Amino acid sequence: MTDILFLSPVGVIGGAERVLLQILRSQCRLRPADRIGLLLPCEGPLLQAAIDLGVRVKVVPWSNRIASLGDTGSGSSSLASRVKQLEAMSMSVPDVAVSLFAWRQAVAEFSPRLIYSNGLKTHLVSSILSRKGRPVIWHLHDFYSHRRIARALMRPLSARVSVGVAISEAVAGDTRQAMPRLPVKTILNGVCTQKFAPTDSPPLDLDNLAGLTRLKDVIRVGLLATYGIWKGQDVFLKAAAAVVEKSPDTFVRFYIIGGPIYGTAAQWTRLELEQQVRQLTTENNALGSRVGFVDFQADTAPIYQSLDIVIHASTKPEPFGLTIAEAMSCGKAVIYSNAGGACEIAENGSSGIGTSPGCVPELASAMTMLLADSSIRKKLGTAARQRILQRFDESRFNQQMAELIDEKLQSSGR
Repeated sequence: MTDILFLSPVGVIGGAERVLLQILRSQCRLRPADRIGLLLPCEGPLLQAAIDLGVRVKVVPWSNRIASLGDTGSGSSSLASRVKQLEAMSMSVPDVAVSLFAWRQAVAEFSPRLIYSNGLKTHLVSSILSRKGRPVIWHLHDFYSHRRIARALMRPLSARVSVGVAISEAVAGDTRQAMPRLPVKTILNGVCTQKFAPTDSPPLDLDNLAGLTRLKDVIRVGLLATYGIWKGQDVFLKAAAAVVEKSPDTFVRFYIIGGPIYGTAAQWTRLELEQQVRQLTTENNALGSRVGFVDFQADTAPIYQSLDIVIHASTKPEPFGLTIAEAMSCGKAVIYSNAGGACEIAENGSSGIGTSPGCVPELASAMTMLLADSSIRKKLGTAARQRILQRFDESRFNQQMAELIDEKLQSSGR
């Protein structure tokens, strides 16, 4: 028998998966690792990371058709796009039936006392496979009211779920509107403040990683994110061009760190972003020589520590904004899109600078100010570090999650 069976719809390690690994590490310290299971639809870095913790892992594949299904932002998409999504879902019905049967068998093998789901697709699976007396927890990493199809599927199934864990008050409020029958508890994400910390160690050679000529004494500005279109890489590049157009002598380089790691979301390609750089490059800004691309990095702490300014430029409200919290924990000056859960992390003007999502002039103005004054950067970074230590340390997160899991395990009666 397994105490807890965790379900993840992906095998990559993005923000939601880093949070999942944090819970796994904490639970492995509290109970024998072989009493914890993880069920995945595919192999990937998450598989090996869980195995390294001693967690029992099983991969039960989904078909490519199911894996490619997505509903990101469908609440604002066109009617034709939603019809196309519905058609894709209807064609996947036979595959869904086969996969549900296979996952039901896998769940039976683990015989868990509690099921913990970490993503939209596994939320649906977990509620369908739930049975009387076995608690189900959904970890809520998204704004589901914005996803019409997902919301329509999740709302009736949410009645079978013990509790939904919202990663921010913004997500909690949204979930209560989208799924009023689901009990919701907010547990803000936590950061390992020992790992994500200011350091005097030599920084990473970002120029080498980006294939650029190495420069010294340059101010380094970076955006770390997956290549999801809403993450605002285009906004960042336009703001960077505006900054150097206005102050061409500023000794600065801009870095985009990340990659297209998810298979369902609308994403930029590296070629598309490089093309944008070429289009924005002029004689007055020489942007092409100032922008570097660094591939997705599993270990992000050294990246933050090697930057002077960290940019969060999402064009939609962020459910939480783990990048913001991690960069702040490293004592960095952060400029962030002031919407959604991001508003709950930094205090605008004191521990970070908030700008309107998608607003190029505001972002360019904030970058110009920080580039011009190192004392402001230092003051923001110091306040940012203190803010994370006070409210977002992982020990608080681990304790709250442990208390919730223990409570639901006790209610299982097994």
